[in-house]
Amino acid sequence: MATILVVDDESMVLNFCCMALREYGFQVFSASSGMQSLPFFESGRAAIDLVLLDVVMPGLNGVELAKRIHQLSPSTKILFMSGYTPAEITRLIGKDMADQRFIWKPFTADGLVRMIGNVIGVTPAVEAGAAR
Repeated sequence: MATILVVDDESMVLNFCCMALREYGFQVFSASSGMQSLPFFESGRAAIDLVLLDVVMPGLNGVELAKRIHQLSPSTKILFMSGYTPAEITRLIGKDMADQRFIWKPFTADGLVRMIGNVIGVTPAVEAGAAR
């Protein structure tokens, strides 16, 4: 199964995503800030298939982080998550970035797994609950 890095400064969201993704068989790493996530790509210590990241974070925000990840690892897929409305996201990050793939908070574990499956091209057994 795929390896996912989850980046969010809200511990409840970070823990929920990591727990849900592990339950469905993904290998999961986590970081509570953009800066904390960069060593995964700078050192090459983990082959990350997808980064699930929050758009609005203190310090290195999701948009800046996505650009850095793309420079370090162009094949890594990005999935943004946000509690902001699509209009607010467009205003905050611009039209070009707003066209990226998003999952809107709040979401369910099944919804998250389906969206990740769409982005990375795998079909996890969501209905069966995978590893439940």
